[in-house]
Amino acid sequence: MNNNQEALILLGAKLRYLRQQKGWSLRQMDAHCNIEFSNLGQIEKGKVDIRFSTIIRLAKVLNIPPRDLFDYPDQE
Repeated sequence: MNNNQEALILLGAKLRYLRQQKGWSLRQMDAHCNIEFSNLGQIEKGKVDIRFSTIIRLAKVLNIPPRDLFDYPDQE
């Protein structure tokens, strides 16, 4: 696995965690950010290389600074 793939997986896991903390399903998240729930699922699995504008939109919907999506423990 290369660094880009690893970063996408970590970002997706963080997004899933934050969404679940809100108590939202993928469909509910879709309703808030207008990103298809199937695409959100792919993002959460780290299978999609998302654009910066999507990161901004997700952070806004979650009511967090975008940098918080990248705040995860260092991986060895």
